[in-house]
Amino acid sequence: MAPPVLYIIGGCNGAGKTTFSRELLPSIGIKRFLNADEIAKGLSPLDPTLVAFKAGRLLLDEVEGLLVAKASFAIESTLSGKTYVSLIRRAKELGYRFVLHYLTIGSYQQAIERVRLRVGLGGHHVPDADVERRFQRSLRHFVEDYLPLADEWHLWDNTSPPSVEILNSQQDTADTVQHWIQQTKLMETPPRPILESTRIGLEAHQRATAKMLDFYKRMGIKVTPQMTLAPERKKRAKKQA
Repeated sequence: MAPPVLYIIGGCNGAGKTTFSRELLPSIGIKRFLNADEIAKGLSPLDPTLVAFKAGRLLLDEVEGLLVAKASFAIESTLSGKTYVSLIRRAKELGYRFVLHYLTIGSYQQAIERVRLRVGLGGHHVPDADVERRFQRSLRHFVEDYLPLADEWHLWDNTSPPSVEILNSQQDTADTVQHWIQQTKLMETPPRPILESTRIGLEAHQRATAKMLDFYKRMGIKVTPQMTLAPERKKRAKKQA
């Protein structure tokens, strides 16, 4: 019998984690999706930040029950701290596989812009200072703490949806991830075969992007490069125009 799987969808605020998760998880048969932000919205719809700590505790309580039941599940997180390190280690001791999908975008400025757009559409607010602080912390903890624990991992660039897979555990190493982050740009790599897990992820990103654009259209929102491109890419786009 296949072992249970713990999935974590990580990335900074505004990276597109929830949108991606809602498309990816059903396609791989995962029905249990835990998101502290969504829990907080249920507890305090007008200001979820007031119950952020309580929402986090409720999420961890739910995780405990799932671990006891040996059920597969997924968690969404910015991974801006070590909150889930001990949980992952415990899950692996119980026989779980740990699969990590991490979404990056171009800069913390782009993350701030996306969060503001989300708020304008009725989504939850995150202070600009928190978005900026978590951006670098998330990358650091992803590389130093979570990547070494993963049985399988995928690194996605979601700067301009749909996402592009940059690296994955079957074809790359953690050192390559570190190098890519330090370079802060896409690395040119030779063509390589697309893994089945990559194909599923790509299709999920494409569906998520199509739904996002359709939603914006129905809301009468004009989609511009400022919504998807990092600041440095915006400058290049203007010059080319």
